[in-house]
Amino acid sequence: MEQKIEQGRLTLVARGGCRDWEATELASTTVMAIDSLPELTLTVVDLSSALDIERVILDGAANASQFLDLLTALPQEFTGDTMMIRPDGAAFLSAMSRGGGRVLYTLTATDVDFYLQANGLVPFDTQPHLRVA
Repeated sequence: MEQKIEQGRLTLVARGGCRDWEATELASTTVMAIDSLPELTLTVVDLSSALDIERVILDGAANASQFLDLLTALPQEFTGDTMMIRPDGAAFLSAMSRGGGRVLYTLTATDVDFYLQANGLVPFDTQPHLRVA
């Protein structure tokens, strides 16, 4: 039986964008930036049983093909979210379904901001946005 490394939950981030990754007091996870996509993939594939990885985020650091390569390389026991944020701020989110399989969602840039803020991964946007319908 493998032992877990003593630490809190982790969010692994491959940075390619200019987002300021700063965990807030709402965060139940530690943000760990990994600048190389191959290094991030190896970390998830080889160490997911030893590390408590809550989610993996590719922030402008991968194209759609690389994201699919990462998804297919994930160990079956990895149950965390995996998100690819595109240069326009929209994203694809792979998450576990109730039935145990993975599902893929399309998120708008507003959805991405909400997800990141609600999970305490970035500070809340304090500037109000006015939308005219």
